[in-house]
Amino acid sequence: MKRLMNINENIFLKNEIKVLFLQKFDNCKGMPAIYEYFGILILFYSNEHVPVHVHARYGEFENVYEFIVNDGTVVAFKKRKIKNKPELPDNKAKQAEKLIKTFANDILQKWFEFFVLNKEISMEKITQKL
Repeated sequence: MKRLMNINENIFLKNEIKVLFLQKFDNCKGMPAIYEYFGILILFYSNEHVPVHVHARYGEFENVYEFIVNDGTVVAFKKRKIKNKPELPDNKAKQAEKLIKTFANDILQKWFEFFVLNKEISMEKITQKL
């Protein structure tokens, strides 16, 4: 007899399907995904503006993280709420923030390459816990 999925498994499956869909379509000029980390996508929108920031998305949840840059180096970042969108659950927000902190200067470089140099950005999948 086929076992029914519990709610957590169902949510995980839905998020994995969304990640696969977004991986296929986000790397176009419209919304380049730059990292995928255990179902969390870190991405830019093509119509972005300064200050430098990234979107962290997990299913329908989304946070924005603005970078504070001094002499070309990220010195800090802060979370900003998005109007009419639910924030990432606390555990996913912590994972996103750890990834952003770890790769902050790489993200800054990718932002520069995409928005200033008009280069294509490829997504990296992070498969090990940070």
